[in-house]
Amino acid sequence: MSDVTRILNAIERGDAKATDELLPLVYEELRLLAARKLSHEPPGQTLQATALVHEAYLLPQRNLFIDHPVYRTSVCGYGCQEP
Repeated sequence: MSDVTRILNAIERGDAKATDELLPLVYEELRLLAARKLSHEPPGQTLQATALVHEAYLLPQRNLFIDHPVYRTSVCGYGCQEP
């Protein structure tokens, strides 16, 4: 069983510490995949592989935060659109 599989199984069982172990294991692989993908982009493209990985990681979390009811009422007030 790979380390990633072991960690994913632990996360499924509710082990909160396991989530902290997962990102370091997959981060470098994700960065290499992003760099490979970006190497096919036209010249002048300014997005870096590290930034792409960070954006991919943060996007789902950002959406969870923005959709959270506390954010909508305390931070956003009446100016936010409902999804």
